[in-house]
Amino acid sequence: MTIKIHNQLLSSQHGITIIEVIISITLLAVGILGLLQAFPAGIKANKDIELATVADQLAQAKIEELTALDYNALTPGTLENQVHVESDPANPFYKFTRSSSVELVDSNFNASAVDIGLKKITATIYWPDVLGGNDHSAQLVHLKVKR
Repeated sequence: MTIKIHNQLLSSQHGITIIEVIISITLLAVGILGLLQAFPAGIKANKDIELATVADQLAQAKIEELTALDYNALTPGTLENQVHVESDPANPFYKFTRSSSVELVDSNFNASAVDIGLKKITATIYWPDVLGGNDHSAQLVHLKVKR
């Protein structure tokens, strides 16, 4: 009796068929391809964040440069209009352009023709999209008070 059961166990075919292997490989390939498509999007998002951080730092540097000046030395108007941050095309910051302006404002921070002792300093940085889409920009605003 035990020999008969042992022979049945040895002769039974409990394996996987070629169809099951093909289906498994197909499902695995579809999953891997889906995962691989996420990598370029993640890389682009990472680069966009990096460029936005650089732009914020460049805008902050310009704001600090202008706020270090005396109140009377800040002449209202456009100081720069999309000027390259660096003049050397080999410099990695060359792709960034900057606009900066000084504006008289009233107590509600609206543009004004009268100087009440408040000037609004604006620095805007522009940079191209990683994949050639629309340009991006970052803007910082600072108020300078006459002392």
